[in-house]
Amino acid sequence: MSVQKEGEQRGKKGNEVKQVGPSTISPGDNKDQEELVSYLEDVETYLKSLEQSVAKIMNQDPDAPKTEGERAGAYFKAEMKRIELVGRQAVASYVNTRRRYVREGKDPELIEALDRKYSREHNILDRFEQLRKVLHMRAPAPRSLPRVVMASMRNVAMVIWIITALPLCFAAALLRIIHPPLRALGFRNGNLPLDLFQQYLACTILTILGVTVKYKGLRFIQDVKKNGTGTIGMFKHTSNLDPILVTAGPLAFKWVGKRVLFMVPIFGWIMRLYGHIPIDRKNLARAKEAINTEIAAKIRRWGRSIAISPEGTRSRSGRLTDFKKGPFHLAHNVQLPITPIHVEGAWALNPPGSMLIYPGTVRVEFLPSVAVETATVEELLVEVRKRMLLRTTQEIEESDGKEKEKGSHDCSLSYDHEADLSGLKAKAMLAMPLVFIVAAAGFLGSASRLRDCTGAMDWIKRLMEKQ
Repeated sequence: MSVQKEGEQRGKKGNEVKQVGPSTISPGDNKDQEELVSYLEDVETYLKSLEQSVAKIMNQDPDAPKTEGERAGAYFKAEMKRIELVGRQAVASYVNTRRRYVREGKDPELIEALDRKYSREHNILDRFEQLRKVLHMRAPAPRSLPRVVMASMRNVAMVIWIITALPLCFAAALLRIIHPPLRALGFRNGNLPLDLFQQYLACTILTILGVTVKYKGLRFIQDVKKNGTGTIGMFKHTSNLDPILVTAGPLAFKWVGKRVLFMVPIFGWIMRLYGHIPIDRKNLARAKEAINTEIAAKIRRWGRSIAISPEGTRSRSGRLTDFKKGPFHLAHNVQLPITPIHVEGAWALNPPGSMLIYPGTVRVEFLPSVAVETATVEELLVEVRKRMLLRTTQEIEESDGKEKEKGSHDCSLSYDHEADLSGLKAKAMLAMPLVFIVAAAGFLGSASRLRDCTGAMDWIKRLMEKQ
């Protein structure tokens, strides 16, 4: 069934509910009820027009250059209207209550009763959700056999290099011991040994994979980099490459990730030893405790910058998914500015379901920081989402060669600072043989003493906890 026909059916349901009137909206005086009913009617009219436009877009040639730009533009319009809708107090109350019921595992009948009470709002939100599914990013075209073979060889080389360099990675964790005295000597975050080593690792991995990265918007993080002050970096998460791309960038972040990643042998141990922070997303109480204690302590004591995905997990569609409130509570509690990070191109190099990471070019863009002093958590969430949505739409339209009207967007969102990793990558390539030799020597030297590895790891972990 087409999007337009589905929308018309939902519209009819909405009109049926409209006769019910106040029973479908939150309690309040008649004036507020009439205003909300009128607003919902306007949203339904706008939504019907948008569904008709989407139906026309879906009937076009999917391979036409402008099609993806039109899809992105329609998605942007739908998301902006949905943000406006959910910003209404009555609708926000319904959405938050429903999410809480689902999170707490309430009886499905209770959730259905809530949906019936707010049936009109539920139908409208459901139509927006259908547009999200239809307007997902198109899957990349199938790669040719030579490209698949080359990408497979690069991925295998990356795995071999990581395994060979494991002793060096574990040994590098000891560098955290000298961070406090270096800080006393004036070294700032980003110039500390372990920060530079992690950046080197990320650059080396990208070099082996054949991924070229261009960084933009560096002027928006100059103060953070120069003064060593912290920020909350919130990045668009569409691929497994995203953490590597951000780590290779100009800011040294401590990562916040789901606990299951830290339970992976070797990989998870290294993440923990390097000071990255796990959170239990399935246990809300534990997640809040981690945010309010461990993460906040790193920020307040060491002035660290934290990187976290507000989506909670990678997007399967390539578009932004709903944001979690936890990262915004963190920013509000520690009173650090939020730096949205827009990652473009990574989804095509590592699409969902693919075990390979393909060579290509990715752009990582630092957007203007969002101040948290006078904003509520909800306002922060909306502002960050708007900036990411706006930048995504601009990116796709620019790639389609569309000319923009002057003043069509906020002038603060024009970026003219670019930087790539060519110099650092060149150094990484020159240093790779030495790293292979050192790592291989360490690996062979410890091969006969595997029994001592567990004890050594426990000792390193206890030592790091004291730092």
